[in-house]
Amino acid sequence: MSVYSNSDSANIVLIVVHSVLTIVNIAGNFLVCIIIIKNRDMRNLLDYLLLNLAIADSSTVIFLSPKYIFSHAFSHPEGSLGDALCIAVTGGNIGWVGAVTSVFCLVAIAAERYYAVVHPIKYVARPLRKRNLKVIITCTWILGVIFNIPAFIYRRYNEERKYCINTWPSVWVGKAYSLSWLLLAVLSTSLMAVLYFRVAYTMWFKKEEHRRESNLRQRAVPRMRKRATLMVMLVSLVFGICWVTDRTNYVIVHFYSPSDAFFSLAASNTLVLINSTINPIVYALVNHRFREKARMMLRRICCPISNTALPGADGPQVMALQQRRTGGIPEQHSRLPSITDNTQSSITEPPFYSM
Repeated sequence: MSVYSNSDSANIVLIVVHSVLTIVNIAGNFLVCIIIIKNRDMRNLLDYLLLNLAIADSSTVIFLSPKYIFSHAFSHPEGSLGDALCIAVTGGNIGWVGAVTSVFCLVAIAAERYYAVVHPIKYVARPLRKRNLKVIITCTWILGVIFNIPAFIYRRYNEERKYCINTWPSVWVGKAYSLSWLLLAVLSTSLMAVLYFRVAYTMWFKKEEHRRESNLRQRAVPRMRKRATLMVMLVSLVFGICWVTDRTNYVIVHFYSPSDAFFSLAASNTLVLINSTINPIVYALVNHRFREKARMMLRRICCPISNTALPGADGPQVMALQQRRTGGIPEQHSRLPSITDNTQSSITEPPFYSM
């Protein structure tokens, strides 16, 4: 593979940044997957969407970062083998499938939150069933593949540039494709912004009316609801900043072809990887329940003997979770308040959004 800049220091920075992002991304999203899979109280509908999001984010960094990290380690094959590697691995197509999948997954989560908060009675009366959830998750991946079909068709290895590029049949095709990516980023960001604005407005400014309409719902502490809403808004904000910036840069490169295009694209791709890495960090910073479960999981891995010998050392929240697994506390009495909809039903309530 070739380097992405004539500056050695710039290439070193790029390698270090991508290496750190890869480690943090895989570790964080793997922890999210393990927490959801290992905890029965987190195996509900919205948590499975978050599990799908973690898998998509992991695939993004696994298939996008290596071409930057190992650019100095080996030479890319040429000819038909080089083209095949570009399509399957080194061109990053599979990574972009995961990236687009995460976009549609975030939109699905925003739509679910909107439906739960703005239309709570309908949400409780007609909850999303597992069959529908499987359809939604499958559709996110199908859409991710469909959106990347042109890249799978036209990605080739350029022997002169020593880099995988899209060999478009005409210039306007490449420009149109880059504009479609920008449109995807702008529309998804705008849709999530509208949905979360309605969620925040309903919770904060229509509080009394919302409580009268939602007699099936629990009453959460306002501070908890605000922090939880800020969490999902922060995730959407980071997505919008990273993706719109990256896709705008792609449009500039396709329309104006600057001399430092390759390094510019590599730098903007880093923003997409940051977006894929940031979600577990946001959960840990804002979501108290996720922090407790992550702490329990890490203690179980690192200190299995001391963790079993000293069950009380985890604090009251962790003891409550441990007692729940052994039947000490009925789940309906031990549930923590939700981020947004605070529904009493354990089917529709997302524990991952609890505080």
